[in-house]
Amino acid sequence: VLKPAALAKLLTVNTIVFDKTGTLTNGKPVIKNIHTFNNFNESEVQQIAYSLELGLNHPLAKAFQDQDLPKIHFDNISNIPGHGISASLANDTYLLGKAEFAADGQVDQGIWLSKNGQLMAQFLLNDPIKQGSYESISYLQSQAYECHLLSGDSSEKVQNIAAALNITHYQARATPDQKLHYLQNLQRQDQAVLMVGDGINDAPVLAQADVSMAMGSGAYLAQNNADILLLHSKPVQIRQVFSIARHMQHLMQQNLRWAIGYNLIAVGFALSGAIHPGYASLGMAGSSLLVTLNALRI
Repeated sequence: VLKPAALAKLLTVNTIVFDKTGTLTNGKPVIKNIHTFNNFNESEVQQIAYSLELGLNHPLAKAFQDQDLPKIHFDNISNIPGHGISASLANDTYLLGKAEFAADGQVDQGIWLSKNGQLMAQFLLNDPIKQGSYESISYLQSQAYECHLLSGDSSEKVQNIAAALNITHYQARATPDQKLHYLQNLQRQDQAVLMVGDGINDAPVLAQADVSMAMGSGAYLAQNNADILLLHSKPVQIRQVFSIARHMQHLMQQNLRWAIGYNLIAVGFALSGAIHPGYASLGMAGSSLLVTLNALRI
């Protein structure tokens, strides 16, 4: 799915910025470990986290939604992009999200849950790298594209993914605004940027990029702000789109060369009177048909 001129703009790109979760990883995280605090038990904190995340369309939320637990009906649930979720129940306030939001002063790792500022639990998630991500990044880097990784995930997770994919430029715990500023800074350095993402948090930066791609499995808002939609959500499709763009440019150049050459020769013959005007008309129609058929090779 393409917006007008998306393939042509893609050929001007020299920098590619990737989101992590759901783009380079499977986007289906699972809870690997749960650490509880202050005499709260595991089943209790799981039920609270499940109830807070239920109905949210974010990859990390799926790790909690896959459990079949009784729902707690919280009041004033608020999803704060790039930070976490806040909610109230009776006179208690619950926070679920990254450490600086839900558990200030704790290590920036995993998802934290607190009640009235008191620690309840730390959830450690696992989201494996997508098959084909390493090969796609390596290919793009071999074609002189500078690759960056932007994620709202913890520093340790992002650093590990960047190291595994051989990406030297990365930023963790990036909020939507920080992602936007990061991309704008690249553009101020005369970089033409392709942004690849899939989440609601990626919508602003997808809209700002010179060209953008969204995963078909991602959030609708991200898809709606992207120039190109990868229906199968596979990293290998990124290099395929670049190949299609280069092939399109090659065919356009062929057609232009043929059209210019043919018209120079045909006009010369027509002016000299060497051919009948009817045959010249047939020749022009044949030339147009040839150009059209060649364009269909895309």
